[in-house]
Amino acid sequence: AIAAWIFAIPGLLISWWAGLGYVPEGLRALREGRAARNGA
Repeated sequence: AIAAWIFAIPGLLISWWAGLGYVPEGLRALREGRAARNGA
């Protein structure tokens, strides 16, 4: 059980870090999509 926690905690941290890294990229894509849809 201890080994599972030893691997789980860093794994969760890495996945959160990677996921948060996609937020700015997703927001940029949304802005571009809205601009294209509005004809800007």
